[in-house]
Amino acid sequence: MGAQFKRAAGALAVLLGAVGLAHGGASWVGQPYQISIPTHITQCGQSITGSVVMTLDHDTPCTLGVSVASSGDEVLRKGSATLTTAYMLTGPTVPDGDTGWVSSADFVTRVYTVVGTGSADPITLSVKGTAPGQTAPDAGQYTAAVILTAYW
Repeated sequence: MGAQFKRAAGALAVLLGAVGLAHGGASWVGQPYQISIPTHITQCGQSITGSVVMTLDHDTPCTLGVSVASSGDEVLRKGSATLTTAYMLTGPTVPDGDTGWVSSADFVTRVYTVVGTGSADPITLSVKGTAPGQTAPDAGQYTAAVILTAYW
């Protein structure tokens, strides 16, 4: 009924942007980050998820903006085959973090607040890919790329 995926993976590129205060600073520790989802999709409509904990070092409250290098980069795809893609960004210092899955189209328009000043604030990015409900998806590795920019 459904084709099996060898692996579905999401790649995350993290860049640092600077706007505003001359003495503030923020940087991602250990970038770029990647999410690998080793679970195989074996049936129509099945969802798979993965996440990565990223570390943000900042000496002032800042904002995280989400974007992509090219339109459509936020969707898990293999050639012309796609999975319905959703994201969630959370963390103890992200008071406006997501409480549920956000569609990939809405996610790339999001802006998040990071409060306080921390030398190692964990921020979790999760991705969910869902196979089509009526058609078996193509087998193989699916990838996506989003950019998180910290600015203050």
